[in-house]
Amino acid sequence: NVFTEPAAELELLAKAQSPDIGPAFARIRSLQRRIALDAQGDQGNESARGSAPAPAPTAAAENLAPIHSTLPMANDRFRDLIARFVDRLDERVTEMESAVSSGDAEALASLGHWLKGSGGSVGFHEFDEPGAILESAARAGDLVGASEVVKHIRSLCERIELPGKEAI
Repeated sequence: NVFTEPAAELELLAKAQSPDIGPAFARIRSLQRRIALDAQGDQGNESARGSAPAPAPTAAAENLAPIHSTLPMANDRFRDLIARFVDRLDERVTEMESAVSSGDAEALASLGHWLKGSGGSVGFHEFDEPGAILESAARAGDLVGASEVVKHIRSLCERIELPGKEAI
């Protein structure tokens, strides 16, 4: 079901022969990679599912391509919304790093929850899963795991590119 909306978007863009088809295709590829990782990770072991947070991807396994919002940047309202999110994201990741340093699992869980909800709503779906993993690790009291996820989130932030702006 998660492919329905992105596939419909891709189809509309393709029919319109839009030059902006790349982000829609990237969203589908991102979903596809998650399926491949999930199937590989549990090896069919039913007891392993849902028992612990998944580890953050390692830098070697990570795609290092620039990250762009899937929202239409030609729309001024969307562009302003995305720019505000990126500024807020930088503040929130700094708060995450502070919460890791102080051992504040409750703050980390709250920040992870914010990230998994906010990132996708502005077209940055790369943050959905790390936000969920951070929230889960923090709720489980796994500050070491949460710390690794925060590092991964920071590396994702460094790959964000906005038209007319350098990566954050």
